[in-house]
Amino acid sequence: QSQVNLAGLYADQAMGRRYDGQSHWDAWAHWNPGGALPSLRVGFLQPSVGLRHDDHTIFARSDPRFAPKRPILAPYWNEVGAELGWSGVHWLDAQAAVFKTDHLRQSAPVGSADLGFSARVQFWPRFEDIGLNTLAGASYLRAGDFQMLDGWLGLGKTYVGSLIAEVTRSTGGGRTNQTGTLIAAYPWQEWLTLEVRGEHGTTEEAGVSTTSQAV
Repeated sequence: QSQVNLAGLYADQAMGRRYDGQSHWDAWAHWNPGGALPSLRVGFLQPSVGLRHDDHTIFARSDPRFAPKRPILAPYWNEVGAELGWSGVHWLDAQAAVFKTDHLRQSAPVGSADLGFSARVQFWPRFEDIGLNTLAGASYLRAGDFQMLDGWLGLGKTYVGSLIAEVTRSTGGGRTNQTGTLIAAYPWQEWLTLEVRGEHGTTEEAGVSTTSQAV
């Protein structure tokens, strides 16, 4: 599988603006023997960490004290690496990855470490008789002096709405970042969903800085 990030490529070349650590493409091979056996991804890929939001304004994975916000894990961050995945039961999946830190060191205080690793587990049991979906998970990333913990909970009911909470904590280079995000969504029409998000972030580095936002 391969993809190209045309938006990032345009911003970089036409406007001279990009996120540190961002790549413009990814490419990886996926081997899945099926059944209860683990699968393998190898190539230039993004290790599985936390929830992957397609929103560059969200506080998760970032240092929110800056305006504009400064990502710690850049949007479309990818590295050369390999990842094992397992989803042997329909309500659980897990991943573990090892990767180079060539792009991560541009945005995070990795130090001199050439390799990093990550682990992620997610439970998502569904109760189809009452139309209820649940979500709970955690991930851990470590590269040299830098580490990031992420945890999340979610609850949703078909045709009623959903609620997702996520917290992150990253440390490294004498800096600690903590963020909390709460997202509520309501399907107003079959083709239109309304979403509200509230967030709070704290940065500790020679003092404490706090930032909040509502979207």
